[in-house]
Amino acid sequence: VDLREESHAYVNGYGISRYAVTANDANAGLSAGEVRKKEAAELVALAGKKRRLRVFGSSDQAVMSDVAVTAKQIITEREAAQAVGFSCRRFTCTDKVWPNEEAIDQFVAFCRTLPENAWLHVHCEAGNGRT
Repeated sequence: VDLREESHAYVNGYGISRYAVTANDANAGLSAGEVRKKEAAELVALAGKKRRLRVFGSSDQAVMSDVAVTAKQIITEREAAQAVGFSCRRFTCTDKVWPNEEAIDQFVAFCRTLPENAWLHVHCEAGNGRT
């Protein structure tokens, strides 16, 4: 289960995420469809470009280093999950605020489709915003 609203993917094996200047809400206010379209366009624009990525530690305050990479391999979280045999369902939720009613209803409906004793891995940001 992917709860991240902000654009994110893997570039050359590094997990990347789009952050706004002041908060973890780069796609706040966009619909799920708008988030998917914006993320896809950002990833296409990133392909083949050299960028400096900031690598974070276990919390956003623990900056580890900057890494310069040329984006050769870009995969989405869904693609990464499917490559190792998992399915992936995304509910775009802004960090640190309640999800909108549509996202809640979609999540509840999704949970009702799960088999008994199903396991879920939930990806938010650091386990203390959306989960």
